[in-house]
Parts: sequence; structure tokens; C-alpha cells
Amino acid sequence: AGVWSILVAAEPALDDPTEVKLSKIQQQQLTRAIELVARMGYPQVHEYPISVVDFHKSTLGQYKNGKIMLSPQVFEQGTKQVVSTLFEEVLHAETGLKDCTYEMQTRLFNMLVSMYEEHVFGEAC
Repeated sequence: AGVWSILVAAEPALDDPTEVKLSKIQQQQLTRAIELVARMGYPQVHEYPISVVDFHKSTLGQYKNGKIMLSPQVFEQGTKQVVSTLFEEVLHAETGLKDCTYEMQTRLFNMLVSMYEEHVFGEAC
């Protein structure tokens, strides 16, 4: 069994977390994050239902059953954290890659290098 399965077995409420209402500032952070992720090459971010839910304290986001869920913690850590968590969950949705895997790490590093190739050289190295 995976870590999530073990956590849910110990605390069943984790599998059906409570939705959190966003403040005006948090809604602005989310709107800005969605726009940035779209501009990062993932306009399909607009197609996913996004909710903010109370997770286990170590979980910042999750893609499950066609939905993206974010923790209120990401908003406390600033818009950059909202963007990075949302971006990660869109990548999970689009690629099927799992957390903490070589494949996900490689995908992220390749994306980073590609951005620099385009910015610095205007073409692939």
C-alpha cells in the first residue's frame, strides 16, 4: 500500500477533504496562478475544476478524478507556491507522472533547460 492509502486508513476524512472558501486576496492569487500556468504552455489549466481543501499538513496539492485540489498552505506561502503547486498538479494531470519519481524530475529539468535554450540561444543547444 502507498503512503496515501496508509494515511487514509488512519484518517478516513483525508480521502474527502473539506473545501475551504478563499479570501479576496487568495482568489486573486489563484487567478494569477492559473493565468501564469496557462502562459507557461498549459492553457488546459482552465479546463480543470480547482478547489482549495484542508489536507493532511504535508500535502500541498493533489490531482484526483479529473480535479485539482490545493491546500490553503500554498496561499500562505505566497503566489509563487500557488503557481508551482498548480503547475505540478497540471503536469500530473497531463502526463500521468507520479510524485517523487525520476521521470517527473527529468521532465521538470528538461522543461527548465528548454526555457533557457529558447531564452539564451533562441534555439535548441
